[in-house]
Amino acid sequence: MDAAIARLQHARSISDGTHLAVYEVKQVYGRPLAYPVNDQAETFQGLTCSKTLRPHDIAKIESLGFTVVTIHGERLKPNMID
Repeated sequence: MDAAIARLQHARSISDGTHLAVYEVKQVYGRPLAYPVNDQAETFQGLTCSKTLRPHDIAKIESLGFTVVTIHGERLKPNMID
């Protein structure tokens, strides 16, 4: 469990002050859901009143000049989450 926490802390620290919205994709009851990791992603989730990222939110976030990525640095696409 310590490695997972370290990975999240690392993703948060390197993305602070950037135009990256970082999410962690987790399988919950067989559904891939994206949870916010950094401040930018948490702000977007606060605006949408949702704990997880919805597929249609990605294009809206990107239209504001942000890039939506996973904790692994991979660009998050709508078909990757439920």
